[in-house]
Amino acid sequence: MDLIDFQFFPWGNAYFNTTNCGTDGFDKDAMFCWVKECNVASPPANCFNSTLSPILCQHGGQECQEDTVEGCAFVVADSQSDALQFLLCFEGDHQSDLSAVEQCAKSSNVDYSKLQQCAAGQQGAQIDINNAIATTKLGASKLGTPWVLINDVYVQNPMQLLDSVCAAITGTKPAGCNV
Repeated sequence: MDLIDFQFFPWGNAYFNTTNCGTDGFDKDAMFCWVKECNVASPPANCFNSTLSPILCQHGGQECQEDTVEGCAFVVADSQSDALQFLLCFEGDHQSDLSAVEQCAKSSNVDYSKLQQCAAGQQGAQIDINNAIATTKLGASKLGTPWVLINDVYVQNPMQLLDSVCAAITGTKPAGCNV
């Protein structure tokens, strides 16, 4: 981890359902409309404001909650390692089942109370906004999730992430690359 700058933006294909791009439910074309409308230097006020434009997640409201919890884990955890352990437990072992949040928080040394407070409050809403802004910066070329970049290059197969990271490291490779 000392050799990489790891950033995780749990937003997926979600978007703020703006007036110009709005639909009754999730729509891929509306998502790309939102990206185009809001990925500008001075976006309209409704681009990143859930009061003006509700957030629509591809798989419904529960996915939105899951994304907020994951975003909060990276803010409230004492270390990135603890946050990654939470993510592996929550999204990997438990398929993002919200009933596993407390168990995963405890097993990864993430303060469950702080995690709950973040996800239910203004801090979680701001994390969602930050993740939305980061996602719009990918532009309309983002075709799905997960969208993994190494040195700004899309990784075709995220299941081979370790190989891709190791290939990108110049110089002496860490022991983890010699597996």
